[in-house]
Amino acid sequence: MFATEELSRTGRELFLRLNHTFGDLSRGVSTAERSTVRAIVDSAYDAMRADAEGPLHLAVNPVERRRGQLRPPKGRPPTYQKPDRVRRRRFNQEVRAARELDNWQQMSERLYQPLLRDNVTGFYDGRLDHFKMSEIERAQEFVRESETTAYWAAGDIANLGGLNARFSNRADAANVHFKGLTDIFHDTFREAGGTVVPMRTGGDEIGAVVVGLDERQMAAATAKMRERTADYARTHGLTDIEHPKHPGEPEHFGVGLHTGYAEIVPGVAAKDTLTDAEAGINWDKLRRNHVAGEPGPASGAHGPDAGTAHTATRGDAAGLRHGGGGSESEIAGRAGSGSPGRTELSEYPSPDTLHRQQWDDKVRQAWDMPDWHAQADHLFTPYPKDGVTDYYDGRLSDFKVSELKRAQNYLNRYGATGHWVSGDIANLGGLNAFYEDRSEFANVHFKGLTDILHSTLAEAGGAVVPLRTGGDEVGAVVIGLSNERMAAAMQSVREQAGAYAEEHGLTGIEHPKHPGDPAYFGVGLHTGYAEIVPGIDVRETLRAADLGMDLSKAG
Repeated sequence: MFATEELSRTGRELFLRLNHTFGDLSRGVSTAERSTVRAIVDSAYDAMRADAEGPLHLAVNPVERRRGQLRPPKGRPPTYQKPDRVRRRRFNQEVRAARELDNWQQMSERLYQPLLRDNVTGFYDGRLDHFKMSEIERAQEFVRESETTAYWAAGDIANLGGLNARFSNRADAANVHFKGLTDIFHDTFREAGGTVVPMRTGGDEIGAVVVGLDERQMAAATAKMRERTADYARTHGLTDIEHPKHPGEPEHFGVGLHTGYAEIVPGVAAKDTLTDAEAGINWDKLRRNHVAGEPGPASGAHGPDAGTAHTATRGDAAGLRHGGGGSESEIAGRAGSGSPGRTELSEYPSPDTLHRQQWDDKVRQAWDMPDWHAQADHLFTPYPKDGVTDYYDGRLSDFKVSELKRAQNYLNRYGATGHWVSGDIANLGGLNAFYEDRSEFANVHFKGLTDILHSTLAEAGGAVVPLRTGGDEVGAVVIGLSNERMAAAMQSVREQAGAYAEEHGLTGIEHPKHPGDPAYFGVGLHTGYAEIVPGIDVRETLRAADLGMDLSKAG
């Protein structure tokens, strides 16, 4: 009988040689011979297990070795599944179990999934495609029927980059003040008597449908935000935070909130309402609005007079304070003190209320269906897709992180190679300006560039899960490409994106932030990527890929 050390050395040699060449060894042989080869490989693996601290496992999978797990795959690993496939498989199991319940109400309760919330602010996740637009359109219908007033309020965190830098990019620390800012945004409108549907609409952007306040109340509420921002900024030491894009310029110091609002009017396109509110934000930014907490002009001093009749009003305020968010009933069900109408304001339902009603209706229909297959087909909801790229909507809270963790688990189990890709549409602002902000034209090229990224990685042999992660940002989990093939695929992406820009006349588009500077001309796709390694914080993977993307921009 071999000594443990000798047996382990033998096992290491056999395993490394035979497992990696099993396909070659088993070609053209009988089933019995193939089984013999497989048995040799398995024996080598068993021998390796006798010395878990030996160097073999480090060569196979360093993360599993650290964890003391020795489970290399046998044979070819299974295909890496799309998120919807994984979700559907789990949902099928849940539906089969729910069929055993006593009535449809119990089934509804068992299977119900509430609307997604942003995990920092507690707001609805307005980064979902169409959620923001549908909420504005719903408010329009309510205004038409009730004769009350409603507004869309938009907010933009001033100097979020500086806030992150102050806390060394530790999200948990910076998010305390992000939430403090968004609490004031929500609370001020609610305390003024409005019914508020708050949502996070981007990385540094928030918004809210506010029902039941008139123009004077909106102006007063935004003025109150300014008062609170000075107190919050001074109390928490945020007034001297330098802006990373404007180093050494005191007028840009401080962290705050730029806001604008516009009346929600039936018959006016929702996108026009958004544009009017954004104009208020942009005006606020140009005026800088004393985000560091200095006294500013009175609300409305540079905008429409409070109380005048007009279909699209804009307010201005910057605010930060520490405060707690309201409960769900406070957020979206509070009776307001606005103009009376035929419908009581307390009847304005929250998105959650409507979502649950619609879900109950679907489950009631499904309950009488003959089998669980039909029920699952009727009730299943795929993950949301971005309407422009057809990528998964990675702007959802935790979706991107959860997909990276799922990839880590797969790689840890099967020993494959995976990568995370970060992409950024270069000069998207210039592209939009070139088409006079007509998104239907600009989006053709947005999709054209993102199609290149997805198709090139897939054609290289990767299992690709593409995500839209921001306004001009995309990403992808890529499983199954070696580092060499990944590098070649990404080089091809860069070349094809450049050729696309040339072919479609995008190379001469000026950058709105660098007018007249040829170094910034053109529209394209900046990319970076990093290997997905099991056992490490996925944020490290994201940072590594973003660094590569930043180098792409610099180059």
